[in-house]
Amino acid sequence: MLDKVAEELPFLVQHLRDAFLDGAFGCEARHENRLALADAVRVYRDDLVTFQVDGTLGSAVAGLSDCMIQPRTATPRPVWNPDQKQTIDFYDSWQKVPDNVVYENGFKAEWEMFIRHVVEDAPFPHGLVEGAKGVQLVECAHQSWKERRWVDVPKLDV
Repeated sequence: MLDKVAEELPFLVQHLRDAFLDGAFGCEARHENRLALADAVRVYRDDLVTFQVDGTLGSAVAGLSDCMIQPRTATPRPVWNPDQKQTIDFYDSWQKVPDNVVYENGFKAEWEMFIRHVVEDAPFPHGLVEGAKGVQLVECAHQSWKERRWVDVPKLDV
């Protein structure tokens, strides 16, 4: 099961990426995606940022450096009883996806790319429009937090 999830993880990450781009930047959808936040989620949130994918065969939670999976067959089935303390350790059933690729620090890689662009006139894929989209997204996120509601990200006319 672990091998199957590890094999499919790049596709799940691509679906998350597409869902983010579709929702945040109005790009044309290539897949049927839904990115949702909910109060009723599996209980593995121990990184600065996490991306969660839930499916019929289990869940995956990817953080900045680790990815954990919980197959459906390993998902605990607690019985709610207010008179008894919960004895299930919900972290026990999660499995770490093995690290088989070493990734370079993304901030360092992007700075090196930018410095090569400035010094050597090398191509740089992130221009003014991409920067403006980033600022717009942050402003919409701040507005959403401030007003405690979903905010549509309008098309950026440049």
